[in-house]
Order: sequence, then structure tokens, then C-alpha cells
Amino acid sequence: MKSRVPLGETKEERFKRVIALRVKKLLKDLRLLGNLANKNFYSYTDEDINKIFLAIEEGLERAKSLFYVNMVSVDDILHKLWTENENSK
Repeated sequence: MKSRVPLGETKEERFKRVIALRVKKLLKDLRLLGNLANKNFYSYTDEDINKIFLAIEEGLERAKSLFYVNMVSVDDILHKLWTENENSK
């Protein structure tokens, strides 16, 4: 079976490259989600909001549990990405 890791790129390097892109996109999407809170343009109920955030929280917990099941620690990487994102605002 042929390796999916490009020549010269380790699995760790690939992880760091891909996770940075995906976390950046996720944070952007969350900011866009927050834009929907403007009641001047959108109408929603408390039930709508509860369903939305329940789905997001469940998805986050599922993704997080996959890392723990695979014994991969990403806390330092995510903290660094979060810090960089906050500093770029």
C-alpha cells in the first residue's frame, strides 16, 4: 500500500499542517454562526438555539473523544492555534 504522506513530510508535520487549516476554518465558521445572532436580520427561538448548540457540543465531544481513543494529545497544538488566532484579530 502506498503511503499518503508526501515525500519529506512526517505524519506529525502533516497533522500540524492539516489541523491548522481545519481549526482556522472551524473558528471562522463559528464567527459566521455568531453573526446569525443579530435579531435585526434573523428570527429564532430559544429552542432553535438550544438545538444548534447541543448539536455543536455533541460533535465537538465526538471529535475530542477520537483523539483520546487514539491516545493523541493535541492540547499544545490547539492552544497554540487558538493563541495565534486570538492575536491575529
